Amino acid sequence: MADQSCFARERVVWRIRPRDAGRERLLAEAVGVSPVTAALLVNRGVTSVEQARAYFSPSVEQLCDPFGLPDMDSAVRLVNRAIDGRQTVLVHGDYDVDGLAATALLTRFLSKLGVNVQYFIPHRIHDHYGLAVRAIERAAGEGASLVIAVDCGIRDYEAVARAGELGMEAIVLDHHEPGDELPCAGAVVDPKLAHSTYPNRELTSAGLALQFARAVARSRDLRDEYVLRAFLDLAAIGTVADVAELLGENRALVALGLRHLAQTKKLGLRTLMNLCQVNGRPRATDVGFRLAPRMNAPGRLADPNPALQLLLTEDQTEANRTSLYLDSLNRQRQGEQSAILDEARAMVEREIDLDRTPVIVLASEAWHVGVVGIAASQVVSMYGRPALLLAAEGDSYRGSGRSIPEFHLAAALDRCADLLERHGGHAMAVGAQLHRARLDEFRARLCAVAAESLVPSELCPSLPIEAEVQLSEVTPDLVAELERMEPFGQGNPEPLLVVTGVRVVDRTLVGRDAQHLKLWVTDEQHTYECIGFGMARLEPELRQADRVDLCFVPQMNDFEGYRTLQLRLHAARPCQVVLPSPFRRGVGGEA
Repeated sequence: MADQSCFARERVVWRIRPRDAGRERLLAEAVGVSPVTAALLVNRGVTSVEQARAYFSPSVEQLCDPFGLPDMDSAVRLVNRAIDGRQTVLVHGDYDVDGLAATALLTRFLSKLGVNVQYFIPHRIHDHYGLAVRAIERAAGEGASLVIAVDCGIRDYEAVARAGELGMEAIVLDHHEPGDELPCAGAVVDPKLAHSTYPNRELTSAGLALQFARAVARSRDLRDEYVLRAFLDLAAIGTVADVAELLGENRALVALGLRHLAQTKKLGLRTLMNLCQVNGRPRATDVGFRLAPRMNAPGRLADPNPALQLLLTEDQTEANRTSLYLDSLNRQRQGEQSAILDEARAMVEREIDLDRTPVIVLASEAWHVGVVGIAASQVVSMYGRPALLLAAEGDSYRGSGRSIPEFHLAAALDRCADLLERHGGHAMAVGAQLHRARLDEFRARLCAVAAESLVPSELCPSLPIEAEVQLSEVTPDLVAELERMEPFGQGNPEPLLVVTGVRVVDRTLVGRDAQHLKLWVTDEQHTYECIGFGMARLEPELRQADRVDLCFVPQMNDFEGYRTLQLRLHAARPCQVVLPSPFRRGVGGEA
């Protein structure tokens, strides 16, 4: 058991992954890349020529067989019966981007096959999370005979049972962790089921919806290319927005989907991209930090349906109006998020003994339940440990939690289930609801569970650095190789490199209000320009240092017709001895 007296907060630790020169050299020669890139491949488990070729060349062949998912045969049989019988089908999704994208995908696909499709996205405040009984009852009253629950349903036992009572069949397409029992549905398709042999446990609901559509198309002798061409963009958006691991099938799905997104024919999506200035070939960061936050905003603050309508509309006027509305809601969300984070930080400083608190659990009367999840992500990054933020709601607290890679938060909540009214999610993100009177007991239980497995070194803010390099290794060819490693995201992060002990030749502050730091550094043989956005506060400290350590991403900078290599700084500090320590990746969030 970990020593609970040692969970102290520390300054940000630079965790530098050690390099294996011999292994790098062999892989670099075999693949034809630099030793630095070879080191980054090894970090991602890419250790053979065949794996490297697959990694650098995502293709349709890397998508798994959809019939490898559990119960997919039964799900396809049920939906084909509905298609052939011209039955009405309810597609019930979720209010986050993954659920919205999956719902739009299935609604568009089934409509093309002649199905009368009803769709429903729960209201975060009125319906809470999961399959809504009121939606099922309304759909049954309007003649629906099949409900497809996507991005929900795996723990919604009562709602699925209610569908059966009303004579409706149910298909559950979910990627969340199942409970001890499965819902009594005609088909339960979840890559996380205990008996699942599907190779990709981290498939999102949008990816799951794509695979379902591919399976149905195949069963009806339709071309697989049609499904991929029509819906890879939506699957990619949902996968990136849900912070899924971008390795293997997910990486191929997103890489291919981003290419389709660049040429999407979906009017609302194209309009939102223009508003966000996502032009040319979109990157995963464009989805994660421009498109997804705006699509998420309605569901966080109010009614999520405008975001779904944007993905379905064929009317330009509606697309323009809805895009502007989503943009305004996102600005409101940013303000709410900032206020929550400020209060959460003050509560931690005032109320929590971080020496004895491996998991931060905070609750407030003033917080918005739809925004606490992203604020929790920032608390995790700030304090280097799992965090749950809860908003008051009647006699209960309801909210969201985020975790670190070393701690499976959904499994931990399962061990607190007797204290919770509702809970669910996966390793890195959860939702929970509990009675107010249970808060202190829940906090103590969760911290005790965490203390069994987490060690103090895992519970401090950290900067995951993939390799220490020499300035001589930082070249335009390296930048080109790093670009081939995209899309970046969870499990395949943008590589952070470090150089140590370089001399600062010159420094200045640039930008509006002089908020950005620009440095010129040298190792006495090579001199490079560095830009640190928003890092002006570091200038006084670095001014006193003869030598500095820099954490950065190399990039090519195009300015007034000149193309030069530049180091984009993530962190900088006076030179110090750095010992390699265990490597882990950080937690993302919306901007």
